[in-house]
Amino acid sequence: MARPLSDPHDDVPWRDVVFVCTKCMKRQDRESLRDDLKRAFKASGTRYVRVVASGCLDLCPKDAVTIAIGRELAGAAPRMHALRADGHAATTHVEALLRAARMSAA
Repeated sequence: MARPLSDPHDDVPWRDVVFVCTKCMKRQDRESLRDDLKRAFKASGTRYVRVVASGCLDLCPKDAVTIAIGRELAGAAPRMHALRADGHAATTHVEALLRAARMSAA
């Protein structure tokens, strides 16, 4: 007999997912961006965000790294973003995108 599905929010400690394109990171020589974002979120006390390296997202900005917010991919018009900043500025930009995505989903 199959086990009943549980509420997906019970099984995971995060509410938001940020996908970071590995191809863009490599092309921009910013392979540490994913880890930098994870460390910055943890340091700021934001522990509900999961930062995941993904394959190519097919949006190849010339001087940026493509990121996607999980809840923005589920809608009728999926959105992706070009992240040009590094360090604290990158984290601040991603946090603003996450807030906007949560507000539009509500």
